[in-house]
Amino acid sequence: WKHGSTFISQSAPMLTRIAGGLRSRNPADLTLCETVQRRINRSLQACDGPKRWAGGIIRSLVNQLPNDTQLHVGNSLIIRDLDLYCDRTKTSVSIFANRGVNGIDGQIATAAGMASTSPDHPNVLLCGDLTALHDSGSLPLAKHLGLTICVIDNGGGAIFDHLPFAEETEAFERFFTTPQPTDL
Repeated sequence: WKHGSTFISQSAPMLTRIAGGLRSRNPADLTLCETVQRRINRSLQACDGPKRWAGGIIRSLVNQLPNDTQLHVGNSLIIRDLDLYCDRTKTSVSIFANRGVNGIDGQIATAAGMASTSPDHPNVLLCGDLTALHDSGSLPLAKHLGLTICVIDNGGGAIFDHLPFAEETEAFERFFTTPQPTDL
């Protein structure tokens, strides 16, 4: 339903059928889903530890957040990794995200705005290196508001490594990767 506008031109009977399918759930499906989730979590926990990989770093950060933390998550690969590798968070941790024009626009400023509305809570931004560099002008504001910024420095544009033609190095590097030399 996140692309609900796609269904606007559909007929009422079609929308009714779709809605009916969403409501009818088999309780056995929920049990199976929970069993699979437990197995996935056990496998992911086996990967935790001193290894430096984005999924492990993100899991470690999220698992160590204090109660009442407001976590703003940058877009691109970071929000996908959070969704893929993290268990459920504590109910007292609030997770926020927003979309800019390119998905990485204004993330530090947005997280600083979040921090300004709740100065009594721990406020954390989790983002990638290009996101941080793209909005580096907001760093003084973030510092003033006590926003903690955690940056996954993966050399820029790692989300594009998941494209099917990422192996074609010449065209791929020229048009899709965005390596950056800045030492964050």
